[in-house]
Amino acid sequence: MILAIFPANYFHIGKNEKAFIIRFILAYVILLLSFFVVSSKWLGDIMKHSFVGPVNFNAFPLILVGLMLGLFALAVRDDVRKRKLPPLRILQVIIALCLVAATVIASYIATHPSLERFFAMHLFIQAHPVAGGPLVAVLLYMSLLLPIIPALALTVPWQFLLRHGWLLIIGLVIFIGYLFANLLEALFHQFTVPVVLRSCATLLSLFPGITTVQPDRWELTYRGFGVVLGPVCSGFTMLVLFLGIFGFVWITLARKEKVAHGRAFFAMLIGLVLLWIFNILRVVSIMIVGAASPSIGIILFHGAAGALMFFLVFLLYIKLVVPMIRIRKRVGKSKR
Repeated sequence: MILAIFPANYFHIGKNEKAFIIRFILAYVILLLSFFVVSSKWLGDIMKHSFVGPVNFNAFPLILVGLMLGLFALAVRDDVRKRKLPPLRILQVIIALCLVAATVIASYIATHPSLERFFAMHLFIQAHPVAGGPLVAVLLYMSLLLPIIPALALTVPWQFLLRHGWLLIIGLVIFIGYLFANLLEALFHQFTVPVVLRSCATLLSLFPGITTVQPDRWELTYRGFGVVLGPVCSGFTMLVLFLGIFGFVWITLARKEKVAHGRAFFAMLIGLVLLWIFNILRVVSIMIVGAASPSIGIILFHGAAGALMFFLVFLLYIKLVVPMIRIRKRVGKSKR
């Protein structure tokens, strides 16, 4: 459905675009090498300093970086089609190489702290139980991803990056917002969990069975099946993802035709509210399925329900919203 808003030949790749994509892939490969070498165990053993990273350390932000680069390539492809990318200047290559080396070293220093700095980080997390841990985790992860900036400068001319700098800034804001999602998610959860608990309990009371709520423990029980509504159950990640993808569709439309920005902003707010309501329905559905079969409710339905509900709601919503935010040209009446 999203593909329907693009022209028929939008996904045809020309010669200039292939050269552009190869340069972006090279920048991404530089980031991958830096990321996995700095975080590797053998480097820590060689340097006698252990790697310190976020809990549940995974490579999903790396995948998100690749996705953002792909979206950027799609957004600027008209410019790439019209003009060939100029060759890199020697001065830019030298500066970019130095910056790549500097950011890799900075990543190593940040993620391989001395014993004194490690204890200082631990004390900071203890002193700030809600935001301390997520904040330290974000800063450590940002240091690992820092080399992507000079890597882009090593593969793409300055003129091109400056010409489309506003897109890069938007992408950077979205990506930093995602990295800070754990911190923001904890704060968002504190404000919204009482409403979510009451709403879920009210909806579950419509079905046969006993429902109990323990607000101080964020615990909800239905027919003996209990769950704790932690920050990951708040639906905050879905809201951030919706903002990112909706923003991309909005910007892409605005670059090609006239868009009613006021209606687009209003539609974005309505979409956020709808997703939050659907997240409450997701929790209720998990409780009902879990009461009948705990294994299905937790292992299968818990993960599948959120992803399936998000994409169904988003695709249907975008299909409905896109025609509403377009400004169609008025056709004048023919004179007789």
